Amino acid sequence: MRYQKDIHIGKVIEQVFNEKLLNGEITKKEFAVKIHRCEKIIEDIFKRKSLNTEQLIDIAYALNYDFLSEYYIEAREPENKHIHLKISIINAEIAKINIEK
Repeated sequence: MRYQKDIHIGKVIEQVFNEKLLNGEITKKEFAVKIHRCEKIIEDIFKRKSLNTEQLIDIAYALNYDFLSEYYIEAREPENKHIHLKISIINAEIAKINIEK
């Protein structure tokens, strides 16, 4: 099985989180509670290129997503999924701006 090493797992986590946030499946506070961290730490997680396995498993359970599959080329979904995640992130940012107004 081939695998990809240059994954920035924090960015992948952020994309999945933002999609779930946009869909109303989870809030930042709920996510923080599920992974046993404070809300301030969430942004730091998004910036990390790598995480230890225990943290990744906690996050995977909290977001119901198999992050390890991101490392295996054969298991990855089509590139369209990442485009949809990017659109979701932009929509979440627009919604956040509209709420702040």
